[in-house]
Amino acid sequence: MNLPALFLLTLAPGGLVLQDETIHLSAQEARVEDISLSQRPALLDCSFSVLGGGSGIRVALLTRAQLVRFRSGLEHEVLGSTAPLRSGHFQYEVLEPGEYALLLDNRREGRRPVDVELKVSLSFRPHDQAAIEPGFASPKRRLAVVALSLAFFFAVVAYAGRIIRKALASY
Repeated sequence: MNLPALFLLTLAPGGLVLQDETIHLSAQEARVEDISLSQRPALLDCSFSVLGGGSGIRVALLTRAQLVRFRSGLEHEVLGSTAPLRSGHFQYEVLEPGEYALLLDNRREGRRPVDVELKVSLSFRPHDQAAIEPGFASPKRRLAVVALSLAFFFAVVAYAGRIIRKALASY
């Protein structure tokens, strides 16, 4: 992809393309693509497709601390992941800025090398949406709203009943 086209993609409203490329994974290889997120919360969108070669790969998103555990052969946690597939997609809402890693794993199904088309992008929420958090009225305020609503309802019913009674009496 040429540089002006990549620049225009990054200017798209609310979104940023982090990666859009074809990656070669050899047999039994697990490759890490670093992702550094230092901005406001975003939705990370990852899709991949095996173009040729093996039966499928697994793609997982990890924190850098969990990547260290993975590389040491220790039990680790993933934030988002796919099963070994020929093509797949997952999304993860990144709430905390920091260092993340995208793991492309060809070890389980990796009897042969594969070429993988990988697309990773971020979608940002507008500033207004990030600041709005739902709230609830206090129990006293809720009781007051219900009582006033019922009082208004019965006042309207009584007024309408009086008008209907006068109209019926005039016949």
